[in-house]
Amino acid sequence: MGKNKRLLDVLWHDGTHLADAIMFLTSSVMKHEKTWGAKLTGREGTAWLMGRLAGESAESPYAEGFRSLQKTVSTFEGPTGYFANMTADALACVRDPARKPRSSAIDGLRVIEYLHSVKPWFY
Repeated sequence: MGKNKRLLDVLWHDGTHLADAIMFLTSSVMKHEKTWGAKLTGREGTAWLMGRLAGESAESPYAEGFRSLQKTVSTFEGPTGYFANMTADALACVRDPARKPRSSAIDGLRVIEYLHSVKPWFY
């Protein structure tokens, strides 16, 4: 996005795609937990964000004090082809108004809610 941009601007520019892809591929909602490193209002350094996917993990049956991913009912078949499949799905929805999109405006709103939840952490 550019060398001199605020980290917060980079988060909103690039983070929307990353958070959307994570939530889409896991069929889950991500919640912000922790931020550390450089302040997001700065233009230098590195900031780290830690989030948790709702309902994706459970107490590990293999190791005490750890969590393991759990199987879900829904699965994703075939190559993700994230942007190509998203475009094909949108076109299929235009052609068939009764079709339910794989990713909707609600999913986009969840991404914005996630990024907005980081706000208290960047000062």
